[in-house]
Amino acid sequence: MRVGQFDIQFTFGDVNVDVTSPINLLREGKLIAHWEEGRRPEPVFYDIMNANITRCEVVTDRRILIE
Repeated sequence: MRVGQFDIQFTFGDVNVDVTSPINLLREGKLIAHWEEGRRPEPVFYDIMNANITRCEVVTDRRILIE
């Protein structure tokens, strides 16, 4: 994960995803952090940098689940 001024960027091998829409981080179904374009992310976003991804699923055209 990388943090830009107006986006958060995820890299999955050869695939890069730049997100400019709001991002919610959930842990056990509870909201633990929220990010919106133009804001610096809350510290918990930095906790997930370089974390191993065990699953990635496109849930809807506006939602991606990353575990």
